[in-house]
Amino acid sequence: MRLVVDIPDRIQYGIELGIIVNGSEASQIVLDAVKNGTPLPKEHGDLIDRNELTVDYTSSDWNDYVSVEQIKNAKVVIEADKENE
Repeated sequence: MRLVVDIPDRIQYGIELGIIVNGSEASQIVLDAVKNGTPLPKEHGDLIDRNELTVDYTSSDWNDYVSVEQIKNAKVVIEADKENE
């Protein structure tokens, strides 16, 4: 299962440095983040950052505000779940 969690920057920094403290506040924060995380649905597609898409304000057609090409070429934040392939 993939899970989206939100942890404080200071905890992420400690994880990146390999700092491990059993029973600490940091451990509890990480455990709570996993417990309260948002499960991603099985077989989801690529997840992208919509803030990276640009809007075409010159178009008179609502469907042209973000092009299909922009979506196809957008940087993938989390790859698609290919569990059943």
